[in-house]
Amino acid sequence: MRRPDDAELDGTERAVFISRHVVAVVTGLSPPLLLRSIFSGVVLLPLACGVACAEDGGSSQPAPVVMSAEAQKIEGLETARAVMGTVERVLPAMAQIRPDERGVVTIRPAGSGKIVAVHVMPGQPVKRGQSLIDYIDHALHVAHLRKDQDRATLAAAVATQKEARLSYDRARVLSGGAVAAGEVRRRAAILQQADAAVTAQESALGMINHQFHEEFTSVTERIVRDELSALISPVDGVVLDVKAAAGGDVTPGMDLATVADLSRVWLVAWIAPEDASLLTVGAGMDGRPADQNQGLAGGAGGWTVRARITTIAQAADPVTGLLRVIAEVPNGSGALRPGVMMDAGLHTTERQAGVVVPSEAVQRSGSQDVVFVRAGADRFRPVMVRAGLEEADRTVVLSGLRAGDEVVTKGSFALKSIGALATLGDSD
Repeated sequence: MRRPDDAELDGTERAVFISRHVVAVVTGLSPPLLLRSIFSGVVLLPLACGVACAEDGGSSQPAPVVMSAEAQKIEGLETARAVMGTVERVLPAMAQIRPDERGVVTIRPAGSGKIVAVHVMPGQPVKRGQSLIDYIDHALHVAHLRKDQDRATLAAAVATQKEARLSYDRARVLSGGAVAAGEVRRRAAILQQADAAVTAQESALGMINHQFHEEFTSVTERIVRDELSALISPVDGVVLDVKAAAGGDVTPGMDLATVADLSRVWLVAWIAPEDASLLTVGAGMDGRPADQNQGLAGGAGGWTVRARITTIAQAADPVTGLLRVIAEVPNGSGALRPGVMMDAGLHTTERQAGVVVPSEAVQRSGSQDVVFVRAGADRFRPVMVRAGLEEADRTVVLSGLRAGDEVVTKGSFALKSIGALATLGDSD
């Protein structure tokens, strides 16, 4: 690469040139110091490029950094326009997909007996009314016997009532003649007793029928035949758990299976109590699988779940000390599976407005933030800025930049390293 003369460097700029095979040092930076700088990580430059850097020691702002078109291509340098905008703070948090607890149903038998068959396994999709477990219900057998007995008793009571009514009606017709008034009253009392007996038996039969329709038959159980009962799914959903085996004993209220409607799920995140004041119900809450290796504070891309905060817990978990935040998420496709760990981003009420640039454009130089603005085809002006709020891949700049400035994004670190190398040359 040709060494530029003093006129090309404007008499003040000093540059370091790195070619494919030769390191040439122009101005006061000695080769040993240059090599120490490179190997210590102060400057990371592509070896197959020509780069010129400069600093104006007499001005308040550093002089432009010079990078040839070839070096820009090798470095993969990219730029973007600064724009006016607003950046909101997004709170990173650990999260998990959970079933909507309002749609989780535990299947329990109404009676006691022996399991005949188990038709499902955990993770299996089921339809509403689908049989899950069949069992012989001994209580159902007893109920059938009681029902038959109550029917027979009611039939006898009705027959007695009819006979008593006929006897009373005849007595009323013959009252004062063949039948004395006292006999009429006696038959009337017998009829009242018969009526009461019928009412009592109808109530007993009504109770047993209620037991059949409300206890032995419900949204989770139905009678198949005789004493065979089937536990059924009350929803279209997925079997989460099965605790039954053929031949096993069951008792009333025993947990045998769990079914969940997963058409809607919860994205549950945990936050520190001091962060709760930054959140509001209805604010955005995003999530992505934790195995995407982007970390809790990763870029804005890759979000697979976008929802709104539904509830923010008022009491912290006694074990972890964290608050639970829940967002409802539609899951008609079933792609969101309970138990999956997620990285979540919770949108807060904290916002800043100003000139917005990609975060990778902002470099830290000592105690200051610097952005490189394109000043020509191969010149980039370092601008000291005051950076504000950063959210994922965007940063708001509060001072130092104007909307429309073309800033370096990818490659800004290389430009900063070149500037640092030039500074070392000055001090050597």
